[in-house]
Amino acid sequence: PTLNERWQISVGATQAGELPYVLSTVTGQVVRQGAWQVPSAGTWGYELPAEGLPAGVYLLRVGQQAVRLVRL
Repeated sequence: PTLNERWQISVGATQAGELPYVLSTVTGQVVRQGAWQVPSAGTWGYELPAEGLPAGVYLLRVGQQAVRLVRL
């Protein structure tokens, strides 16, 4: 897959557990949701698929944090 078909997400965690995420459009429509398993405290990398999504700006909420993602 090309880089446009997935986002590489780096997450810093303070403890092991489940880390929920929600990907939505800027209008609030949820397009992906799930949870990543965090094995222990530290920085972990995850992939979030973007295939099937139209070009645009998306909001990713991971736990209590939010970032903006762009699909070209």
